[in-house]
Amino acid sequence: MTTKNNNIIQKLLEIVERNEKNYINEGLLYFNTLEHIEDQDFVSFFKKFLNEYNVFYSTYNAKNKEYQCKSGAYRSTEDIFRLSKNYFPQITFLEVIKNLVDLNEKKEIITLWCPDIEKRVWSKLWYEDYLRKPENGSMSTYDKNYISRFQNKTDDLNYDDLKIIWQYLNSPEIKKKEKMFKFQIYTRHPSYQTLRAELKKMPFKTVARFGSTTNIDPLKIKNTKLVEINTVEAVSNSASKLKMMTKFLENDISTAAWFICNKSENDLQFYMCNNQTQEDKINIEDIKYPLIIKSHLGSRGIGNYYIKDKESLLKFCNNRDMNKYIIQEYKTYSREYRLHINALENTCFYTNRKMLKRDAPEETRFQKHANNCVWILEENELFEKPINWDKIVQECSNALKAVGLDIGAVDVLVQAGKNKNGTINSDPRFIIIETSSAPSMGSITTEKYLKELPKIAEKKYQLLNQI
Repeated sequence: MTTKNNNIIQKLLEIVERNEKNYINEGLLYFNTLEHIEDQDFVSFFKKFLNEYNVFYSTYNAKNKEYQCKSGAYRSTEDIFRLSKNYFPQITFLEVIKNLVDLNEKKEIITLWCPDIEKRVWSKLWYEDYLRKPENGSMSTYDKNYISRFQNKTDDLNYDDLKIIWQYLNSPEIKKKEKMFKFQIYTRHPSYQTLRAELKKMPFKTVARFGSTTNIDPLKIKNTKLVEINTVEAVSNSASKLKMMTKFLENDISTAAWFICNKSENDLQFYMCNNQTQEDKINIEDIKYPLIIKSHLGSRGIGNYYIKDKESLLKFCNNRDMNKYIIQEYKTYSREYRLHINALENTCFYTNRKMLKRDAPEETRFQKHANNCVWILEENELFEKPINWDKIVQECSNALKAVGLDIGAVDVLVQAGKNKNGTINSDPRFIIIETSSAPSMGSITTEKYLKELPKIAEKKYQLLNQI
């Protein structure tokens, strides 16, 4: 690159830097009623910007909440940056310029000079109509006529300038300097290998934990912001049945009643845990059966025991260290589902129904897990989606938040869809069984998490920058 070109680029970059600071000071913009962008990354958002979001939503200034522009208007380079920056805080003005010129060079949008506001504007809405008008000539001729009239009145960049910047950003030497970070996955589970290998790099450091309580080396995050999905504490809360159930109680999560057993010599004392996290002593004669006893650190069905009567309960408690177990009422609701939840957006992005295999051994049928059940997709009529599904999704999200997880799976037990007399059960009861910070990853589950994790990382980065 010649000295002359270097000087031109340097001057243009100075203008870009100056404009970026001024635009931010004026206040970022947001689309009215559009608080969250559902796209998984900035490029997806940008492709929808002019031909979808801008068509339907007017814009307001995030700084003072004042109305800024109607829907459907041509948008200036400045507006597009201020809107993009609001939804994606890590985005720079240079990245916005690069994406705009990319789309224009592909003839997906149009750009021209607006004499009314003395700024460059962009639109997709009438690109084909514009080309069909002979009096307009080529796009570049139309553009230059306006530029010649107004280029000395503003710091706004003309298209030739933008294209020089675009070429500079696409040059091999600059691409080598772009810093992107591998999306780190902390887990010991082999089913996460594809997820770890295929997750795209992020423009900021990101760690997501799935069942791992490994801390991050402080030297690796020195002088940088780190996005942390599923903290060590959250994974620990979810892994321990005692911690998880205590968090459920503290946050009024719908779950089956549970109690603990204290042993002193040959005496067994049972204490019911209530929603004030206190313990009320209960008489063994008042306990209702069946029960399920769960090891604090059991997982994937291991460490769970079915207790059918008083004799079985006494036998189990007398022969075990009961400081390692909780005892819970066993609900016989007929339907069980696993919901994969994005707790930041209160959404279920994937779900299955668990149904026992016909040949599942009798002694294992009290619980459903990978070895004794099949997984029914939502599209299958056997899925039998509960009529109060939205309510269930919200409670599952509440359960993840209670233990502190950002993303994970929640197992739910739901009453039958019909009453005994054949009428529709309009509000079937349900309980949260447990949360999982490390659900097994099949091919479909992996595909869903590949889409969801970058969205969560973007959102957490945005929240991080608001602190």
